[in-house]
Amino acid sequence: VSTQSTGSDKRMELEVFKPPIPSFSQLVQWLEQQDSNDTTQEENQEFSKIPNSSLLVRYYDSKEWTPRFPERPEDYFLLPQPRLPTGAFRHVEQKPNFTVHDKNRSITLVIDGARYLPSCVTISRVTGRIFDRDFNIVGPQISSSVVLDSDIYNPIFKYSVKVPGDLPNTSLAVLKLYTLHAITGQLTTVGYSLLNLFSKRGTVLEAEAKDTSVVLNEGAMQLPLHIDGPDAGLPLTMDSLKDVYCVPCSWLLVRLMYSSDDGSIPLMPSYNDGVYSDDHPSLSNTELFVFDSYRKRPIQSGKKVCKFDPTPAAVIKKLTRHKGQAVKDMSPAEIMEYSSEFGFGVKVVGIKNLSSRESDSTILVYLRLCTKETMFKFTDHLLYNECVQFNIGHKIKWRDQIHYFKHVIPSPDVFLLVQVLEYSNDQYVMVGWMQLPIFSHTGPLNFVNRTNRSEIPITMDSLDPSKLSRPVDLKSELDAETDSPYAVVEVFDTRFSSESRIMDYEVDPNYVKIAEEGKNFIASQMSEATDFVQ
Repeated sequence: VSTQSTGSDKRMELEVFKPPIPSFSQLVQWLEQQDSNDTTQEENQEFSKIPNSSLLVRYYDSKEWTPRFPERPEDYFLLPQPRLPTGAFRHVEQKPNFTVHDKNRSITLVIDGARYLPSCVTISRVTGRIFDRDFNIVGPQISSSVVLDSDIYNPIFKYSVKVPGDLPNTSLAVLKLYTLHAITGQLTTVGYSLLNLFSKRGTVLEAEAKDTSVVLNEGAMQLPLHIDGPDAGLPLTMDSLKDVYCVPCSWLLVRLMYSSDDGSIPLMPSYNDGVYSDDHPSLSNTELFVFDSYRKRPIQSGKKVCKFDPTPAAVIKKLTRHKGQAVKDMSPAEIMEYSSEFGFGVKVVGIKNLSSRESDSTILVYLRLCTKETMFKFTDHLLYNECVQFNIGHKIKWRDQIHYFKHVIPSPDVFLLVQVLEYSNDQYVMVGWMQLPIFSHTGPLNFVNRTNRSEIPITMDSLDPSKLSRPVDLKSELDAETDSPYAVVEVFDTRFSSESRIMDYEVDPNYVKIAEEGKNFIASQMSEATDFVQ
């Protein structure tokens, strides 16, 4: 089913099938079908799986190190191997141009379409401007509509704009893709792309102002979409979005060419022809999971999802940012829908600004998955992290350890209760608690509330059922000068777990004993709270 490797240590999850055991030739034939990536063939009944069953196996080089034993099932968080849909992505290396640019010839920028947009989109359009390095506008406005018969996740724009040929060497097109959010209906920015109009002769590098010999960056390209735009306070270059989070698997398809004398434009090429170049030679594991989840989305035309008269003028009006209008940026949580098969992960990275504690005290964190109705009944999800760094009165940090929750049905009532305990002089004291909702949206579309190491304020008093009646709002960032205690928490779809660092380690047996006994203290506190409610 899946594997997880850390150095010489490898965990595997194996499928378990019902008897009888197949012959060797039958097994080879079945394996060849699996390797062919063919999803159209029906599963052989002789190889039917035992539902919800798997065999967990681990092997490692004992000469290097020995992991802790016994292993807990939750240590084996293994994801099924993702499958790349046929024709989903083709890497094509861009070829350099050697023909010096003729400034007397006009240029045509064509925006053909987009591919594999996130699950929160409906109808979309692209806007933009052409700037020089100092963000001076040097070219015409870019404003596309959309072909409403095309798939909302792979829209066709069929838009072109003529650009003067005598632009500065450093001219860049800043493109922005808007959509009407599938849940809120609000105008939302999906992402930004950059395209340099000119390159150094004989290379694919963007041209500099001092270059005397530049070429048109001619050809068809697939541009990545980034979650945020370039910083207007810094020089605009192709590196302006280098450190900005890239929307996995989403691309803008554009072409740049010299304008023809009769104004005609070649038809949009097929993606499978392999003409759209990129600088993305390989796909990450996260991208494979995103592609794999997108394969299950039905094709939906813009006309089908449109909730207003879908004329071109109405589409442009709805997808235009008007003066004073607030436009939401798409959240990384809304890239792909939640699947209970994969679940979500939670990591408490650390706690800051706790008041001074005893020098020999141990701080523990317990995670409890709750709903409004069952917040005092869940005990089997009571887990802990190991504290490895404790600076008195300021900062506590844990080893990187992620807790995974699978098969959780999405609901707005599901939240995570995080309780912080102090152990000192053989006694436990409740330091504080916090809670955060697990799902940002539930309904037709379900998304995990991805926090990206959000700083969550800690409530420093006793557990109060009335305050747990609904999840508190998340705060993405707190004032750096505040003295209030807060925890740094990550919540994420498990298919993004490769973006969080996982570290295996030996647990101090004494710490385990303290943590296990702390569960009893937590249980007694929860029992008192339950009595209070009743």
